[in-house]
Amino acid sequence: MPITDGGVPFAPRETSREAAESVTDSVAAIRMRVYRSILGEGMRGRTCDELEIEFARIHETISALLVLSPEHARLFAQAGWSKDDVRRYVYGHATNTLAELAAVGKEAVSKNTHWRLPAGHPDAMPVADSPDPVPALNSPAAVQIMVAGANNAGVSAVIETFGPRGNPPAIAKVRDLDD
Repeated sequence: MPITDGGVPFAPRETSREAAESVTDSVAAIRMRVYRSILGEGMRGRTCDELEIEFARIHETISALLVLSPEHARLFAQAGWSKDDVRRYVYGHATNTLAELAAVGKEAVSKNTHWRLPAGHPDAMPVADSPDPVPALNSPAAVQIMVAGANNAGVSAVIETFGPRGNPPAIAKVRDLDD
């Protein structure tokens, strides 16, 4: 049974090719929206800043994959941190204030899609003014951790995962087309 997130179906796929082909309609819809924005259809007079806010998609909550370089993973291990310790730290620090979100036009959440948007947007749910941090993650379990890369490159990355937002990401083996 497909899971939906804002109307986009997410169903299990056997291969990476099937997964890529399953999002073709969504990609086409996004491409058309960008094209119309560039041409100004329905958006005449919009500034570049307004378009940037419109298309810089930030969901209410995310799931993430933290890819640590071997060097960074060793530093955490030497300090006695487990993967769960790292998850808890990231969860506790992956926040913004409402003022920080408002400064980039992302202080409200759409009642339909749960994408962040300006408070004055017609789809915006009411925003409660609060000094409390606004979490980007639902829980520490929304962060998956892996180690990858060269031993001499201190480069780590955070990758937003796709699928149901804010929950632990789904992990499944994808077979190669040659298998």
